[in-house]
Amino acid sequence: VNIEEIITADWEINLYPNPSTDFINVNATFKSNEPIIFTILNSEGKIILYHNEILKDNLINIEKLKRGKYFLIVRQNNQIQSKEFIKL
Repeated sequence: VNIEEIITADWEINLYPNPSTDFINVNATFKSNEPIIFTILNSEGKIILYHNEILKDNLINIEKLKRGKYFLIVRQNNQIQSKEFIKL
């Protein structure tokens, strides 16, 4: 059994605008050009959106999400960061 160790990333992510109604811009200081995986969870921890490709223009469309609190989880290799955002 191979268990991968996940550690808090040594890079930062920022989201804006927050709160938002249609798109959130992800500003990150990644230290490599490796692809990133991002996941959006609702306040109950349910996966709402999963994407494993490079972000285009660093924008994530959240127009179809219901109003509420969400968490963006960003993973690159074995490093992970999370940020909370509000959908209006």
